Amino acid sequence: LFKGANSFWVWCGYGSPGAVMAYDVSLYPFFGAACQEVVRIKQGPGKLLMNARRQHDGIALLWSAPSLHAGTATDGYPDLDSTLNSVVKILHDTGLEARVLSGSQLAAGKLSKEEFKVLLLPGTLALSQAEIKAIRQFVSAGGTVIADLRPGVTDEHGRPYDRWPLADLFGARLTGPFAAGNGDLTVEGARLGAVTCDTAVAGTGAGQIAGTPVLVSKKVDGGQAILLNFSLKGYLSLPKAP
Repeated sequence: LFKGANSFWVWCGYGSPGAVMAYDVSLYPFFGAACQEVVRIKQGPGKLLMNARRQHDGIALLWSAPSLHAGTATDGYPDLDSTLNSVVKILHDTGLEARVLSGSQLAAGKLSKEEFKVLLLPGTLALSQAEIKAIRQFVSAGGTVIADLRPGVTDEHGRPYDRWPLADLFGARLTGPFAAGNGDLTVEGARLGAVTCDTAVAGTGAGQIAGTPVLVSKKVDGGQAILLNFSLKGYLSLPKAP
């Protein structure tokens, strides 16, 4: 509830791992208890929380369903679910909260500079022209956009653009299709460990893996565009300090 959840989903009711009912359609005890908890939530504090406005730290996190499919169709591209989970974990580990926006919300102008300071684009291969326009307007108004591997190289249908429409925004260029490269990442003396990067990216930036820049930053009008040319999905597997 504190993370904005407003529903309780069951993927398959019976006959599979995680089932909630027996073949006679009786509920397993654990799920019966869960249903009772949902009833209590709906009767009291749950309604208050679901209708409350969640506070965040001026960070928008784009959830792009088309990018999920585009990533699946791109050989070697890191799994989007793992990337998103890593980004959320990084935010929480640093004491920050973000608000998730959908592609339609971004295109509709919900990314206002009055509410947000930073836009995160994890695994966002697919962006419509309307979404790209909204991102450019946000940066021009003083916002910061942070993306990882190949943001916006296809449209919302997964169709590749003839030219990368965000190349000038990030100050980088593509020399070919996605080409996964693996190596240990060190940026300005800080070792970040083994990561996957895109060796088909060219530009001037900090840190390199096999001659490929992994951190490209560009000032744009009053804002900034930062390209992290590596996947963050490995963060979940890093050992945590006690």
